[in-house]
Amino acid sequence: MTAKSGMPIRPGSDRSVFAAGHLGELTQLISPDMVDEVLRTTCRVERRVRKLPSRVVVYFVLAMALFPREGYRGVWASLVAGLRGTDDGPSVAALRQARRRIGPEPLSLLFDRLKGCTASTETVGAWWRGLRTVAWDGTTLEVADSAANAAFFGYYRAARESTYPLVRLTALVECGTRALVDTVIGPVSVSEVFSAK
Repeated sequence: MTAKSGMPIRPGSDRSVFAAGHLGELTQLISPDMVDEVLRTTCRVERRVRKLPSRVVVYFVLAMALFPREGYRGVWASLVAGLRGTDDGPSVAALRQARRRIGPEPLSLLFDRLKGCTASTETVGAWWRGLRTVAWDGTTLEVADSAANAAFFGYYRAARESTYPLVRLTALVECGTRALVDTVIGPVSVSEVFSAK
């Protein structure tokens, strides 16, 4: 990677995408130290310096949830928008390969580290007569139309069949803070009532 001046941007320098503070607000909510720890625990730390180190790929995947209508390049541009002097960024193929390289394990462990109640005793709406209030709700999400996803998650069958396999996501949320306490992910055929058990 080079700056517009032609000088290389060294990994770890203040102007590279490797620098923790340059990945936007996500680093304020999810610390680079926590991301590095889950990467070490899941053995997903890169063995050589890459343009897309594992830490950056984790933040990229998280940013995909924030910009669901953007393609890979659009998400990347949003992620590094505050970093001047970068080149055009990685190709779509490089981003796809990087996602496959880290896999789902670091993200699952990161969720386990972050989930849970966060309300203090003063949080409005989080308590009723000394009891913590929570809400349970569900939704469906489309996933890639692969044979494995179709076999496990299935398609929604009603007036017409869904185009993509659907995941049923059911979540327990803390009232007052909207913090995720836990989630259940399963086939669309499994009801929210069953997931709540």
